[in-house]
Amino acid sequence: KNIELGYNVNLKGGSIKGLRFYVSAQNLVTITQYTGLDPESTSLIDKGTYPLSRGVLAGVRMKL
Repeated sequence: KNIELGYNVNLKGGSIKGLRFYVSAQNLVTITQYTGLDPESTSLIDKGTYPLSRGVLAGVRMKL
């Protein structure tokens, strides 16, 4: 369901000690033979609920 790829850069000297570049994604692929919209629905009857949305997040983290 979730995946994160990141790369760390260690810096020497200066006020920044390190950087981390990352990309994170949620709900990219659902592999199932279920024909309804949401195979993880908690209801016993498929009421046409919408599937979970996909999300992608990218960022940079600084270590001071």
